[in-house]
Amino acid sequence: MVITSPFGGFVRKEELDKIRTSFKRVREELNEHLDAINQNTNEIQANYEYLCRIEAKLDAIAEKVEHIQLRLNELGAAPKIKQKINLSYEEKRVFLAIYKYSSYEEFISYVDLARKLEMTVSLVRFYVTNLIEKGVPIVKKYINREVLVSLDKEFRELQAKENIVNINENITRYI
Repeated sequence: MVITSPFGGFVRKEELDKIRTSFKRVREELNEHLDAINQNTNEIQANYEYLCRIEAKLDAIAEKVEHIQLRLNELGAAPKIKQKINLSYEEKRVFLAIYKYSSYEEFISYVDLARKLEMTVSLVRFYVTNLIEKGVPIVKKYINREVLVSLDKEFRELQAKENIVNINENITRYI
């Protein structure tokens, strides 16, 4: 049997049935893909919610650690520095920025340090970690997933008196 095609011309019924069958298979495959996408989306949403819960718990832990650290500082448990600390030029710049822009009561964020030093936040984080590993008592505070830093009060006073990290005029010009 011959049928008139909507595009003009004639098509056999068998060919039209084959085309319909092909489109039906394509529709079924697309529906399967759509179902798989929906399942993945649900899984991603569940993982995101789980990560948010973990992040909230980590924030709570960070606050508790900060509280403990503050209590230890109040009890005089802050480390006593007996000798000079050798720092690289960039570490001294980061140290001086923390020293200059924060106080025992006020903290400065990595983002603000990066802006003032014209560095990336990753570099600032790297240098702060180096300072801590070399014995500089930096106090960290976590607020709303943001890391804030300051110097230990006693160390700040000791630095002012004895220049433990050997800051000189060349470094102070660029901060």
